[in-house]
Amino acid sequence: MKLEIADIYSEDEILKSEDLLDEVVRKLRKKDCDLFEVYNYILPYLWGSESIFTIKNKYGDLKKAIENSSIAAGRKKKFIKAFSIHPNTHLYMNKVAEKNAENRLNNKEEFSVESYIENMKKVKSIIEKKDFDSIRVNRQENSYLLANLSALYFCLATGRRPFEIFKSLDLIKVGKTIFYKGLAKKRDSEEIDYKAFPLDDDYQFLKKCLENIRKYYQIDNFDNKKFNQGVQQTWNKFAKYILEDKNISYSKIRSMYSEVALKKLNVDNLDNEMFRKLVLAHTDIVMSASDYYRKTKAI
Repeated sequence: MKLEIADIYSEDEILKSEDLLDEVVRKLRKKDCDLFEVYNYILPYLWGSESIFTIKNKYGDLKKAIENSSIAAGRKKKFIKAFSIHPNTHLYMNKVAEKNAENRLNNKEEFSVESYIENMKKVKSIIEKKDFDSIRVNRQENSYLLANLSALYFCLATGRRPFEIFKSLDLIKVGKTIFYKGLAKKRDSEEIDYKAFPLDDDYQFLKKCLENIRKYYQIDNFDNKKFNQGVQQTWNKFAKYILEDKNISYSKIRSMYSEVALKKLNVDNLDNEMFRKLVLAHTDIVMSASDYYRKTKAI
């Protein structure tokens, strides 16, 4: 049974989120406040959602409200720590998203490697021919369509996350092998380059896609939340329209990509689960560019 905030609070007590956060800060500002009592007060709001990512954002909003308050620095630090999600929860969130996407994929009979590759060819053809009128809605600018088509193609070809594609990711080439630079990484982990497994080895075209995206989207100052609520939501709608699939999302594309890569690129017949981790650049098994270069030089 889904738990709603309305199951906890009466209608008269349900406040706008901004008012609720202000009320929590007001309670915390009192020197004799009971932290457990305050936590129980806000708990139904924080966890009153089926989406664990929405829950994460709510915790972030609450921490920001505390940070911007006039609460004494020492007590403020204590409260911020109290309302912080454990790092392992972030790992759980990623596993949940990938598992949900995998389940949706397994339940969708029309998915096939061939249809996925055809969608890639369709998007690439529109970009190369600049056939924007065939997909234009209202007065969308060519630069907007080019940037979003490029992002969609790059996502289909690599399975990378939108925040990386729109902001941090770059590609380098060592011999004939492509590597990622600027992947989203765990906190305090070493910054290294990861071997890429693109479904399209057209390096120059993939680099041009990133150039098209960065030229239109100036998001250097965007944090994850601002990106998710703005660019990513718009991009998801765009992907649904272009691929003619109302259920498509980046996490689903990421899962589909790993399935296609498994069938197309697993030439060494690695264990399926290990290969999926490899193509998705999970940090426990990937090879860095410097390691690869040293090994190939040795050979």
